[in-house]
Amino acid sequence: MRTMKSIFNSRFFKLNFIFLLSYTVLHSGFAQVSPEKAKELWDSRQTRIKVLFQEGNLGEALNIAQESLTLAEESIGLESWQSISSLLNLGQIHSELDQLENANQMYELALERSVTVFGENAKETLDILDNYGEFLNSIDPEMAGPVLKEALRLTSADDPKIASRTKAVAINLGEMGLFSEAELMLSKALKAYKENLGEENTETLSTSVKLAQLYVSQGKLKSAQELFEKVLPIMLNVFDETNFLILETKENLAEIYRQQSKFSQAESLFLESLQGAVKEYGDEDTLVVQIKSHLAQLYEDTGRLKEALNLHDQVYKIELVLLGEEHPNTAGNLNNLASVHRRLGNYKKSEKFFRQSLKIMIAALGEESPQAVSVMNNLALFLENQGLYDEAEPLFKKAFSISSRIQGDRHPTTLALLNNLAFLYESQGDFSRSELNYKKV
Repeated sequence: MRTMKSIFNSRFFKLNFIFLLSYTVLHSGFAQVSPEKAKELWDSRQTRIKVLFQEGNLGEALNIAQESLTLAEESIGLESWQSISSLLNLGQIHSELDQLENANQMYELALERSVTVFGENAKETLDILDNYGEFLNSIDPEMAGPVLKEALRLTSADDPKIASRTKAVAINLGEMGLFSEAELMLSKALKAYKENLGEENTETLSTSVKLAQLYVSQGKLKSAQELFEKVLPIMLNVFDETNFLILETKENLAEIYRQQSKFSQAESLFLESLQGAVKEYGDEDTLVVQIKSHLAQLYEDTGRLKEALNLHDQVYKIELVLLGEEHPNTAGNLNNLASVHRRLGNYKKSEKFFRQSLKIMIAALGEESPQAVSVMNNLALFLENQGLYDEAEPLFKKAFSISSRIQGDRHPTTLALLNNLAFLYESQGDFSRSELNYKKV
């Protein structure tokens, strides 16, 4: 894990600094421009960069951003805010272009210059830490953690941004699976937003949604439900019905209702959110795909298998185009299709999809992953139902062994697999082994 010492004092920094100095010498053309005129030219370029960025013309935006950096360094000064801001622009554009190493260099150099010029706890430096932390969090949450925590540590108690930085740290902790710490930090952020901005503020409402989603991640469905039900009426008074927060909240709340077998309430909310999301964002939007997937599961739960199959098939085809054949989501979608085909009696298709799903999942995430174990179990159950006990048994054993190793002997998945193995022995008349496994469970 990286420390703030390595961020502020790295040899990597100094090498990049030499590179950029060389860059400006090679592209010199603004040396005779006065600082006043240079600032005017620089400002006009920022407007143009913003327009190009919004239009998606990232290549041209990158060219102008590089030109702006040269202009700022040569005519305004290496240590000017314009120079530092140009580095931030370059970092963001490189990031959007997936040129991550270049982006990291720009963010690091901007941070080093800001610390030198303004100090480590200056507003300018903290803003750079915010941006740098967000960039790193999109790549590797573990790398982002020290940066986001340092920004929060350096923030004074009366700084208006203390709530947003607390929230950023909380989200980072959640992404690393540190849910209890994340919950504590997110609760602090929510309290600060409520006190300073009120319950109807966008930041307050979005933080409430994040906290409710964190409750879901921990299996605290009652707490999540209560919070979703509390903020949804407020959002409906503040935003348009097609606002993303409203659509997301309806979907999340619907999924909780589904898990509680409140199928009528769940379906109503799923359909409301689906209609709004398709209208606002289109059929291929991530939220639309998620709603369809959960709605398909609801139809499975209620025996509406043809409707479930239709939705699962839509999700599979959309994500196959967007993510490719080798993505874990593709494997998961094949698993869902296989499960419905099995219940419909389409056994050849079911077995084919289960085997394809397992092959892709192992290739994508490894054999010793919870997702691969889940598909192994489903394939083994299918084989058992077909009376293919000799094929099902080693698969159950393998899945059980992996689950015990990676998730522990007392994990629900491990216990379910042991139970399935016991039932398999019972079906074969091997009651001694069956009883032994049941007792372990």
